[in-house]
Amino acid sequence: MKYLKNRTVQRLVLVAVVAAAAALGYDWTAAGILIVGAILDSQNLYSDAQALTATAVSTNVIDHGATERRLGSGEPMGVLITVDVALAGTTPTFQVTLQSDSADTFPSPATVAQTETFSTLAAGAQIVLPVPPRKATERFTRLNYTLGGTTPTITVTAALMPLSMIPTDAIYPDGFAIT
Repeated sequence: MKYLKNRTVQRLVLVAVVAAAAALGYDWTAAGILIVGAILDSQNLYSDAQALTATAVSTNVIDHGATERRLGSGEPMGVLITVDVALAGTTPTFQVTLQSDSADTFPSPATVAQTETFSTLAAGAQIVLPVPPRKATERFTRLNYTLGGTTPTITVTAALMPLSMIPTDAIYPDGFAIT
């Protein structure tokens, strides 16, 4: 089976994999990170709990291995950005841009996709940035995080993954009763 489209089956498989791995004492940091119902491949990770205090680029660059790639063709792809520490500061703003370039130093980055500008983001919030289908990207991709306001701060984890694997469940903070 190439991939699972049924969300219930995805969750059952995920629970079985996590239970088996835990029983075997598997170290999740060796191959990926478990995040809110999704397993992130470390090779497709742009940022891993990256603390931002000003406009910056992602810690990691993804090499797609070809001079030109169409990331959104076939299986639709997206970037999942999870807020680890809430956006803070005086009138803070936050925006994410997916960039590509032919060199890993990004001398002339091209914009592939961009989120809206956010002024509030709580810890646990997720932003999904879909990769436009059939849009050509160059060999390397990275994220550019644009922060505005006075002394803005935020910590994020971001990864490239199939849109079908991005969790759409509602996430609530601990200590709240849902009735």
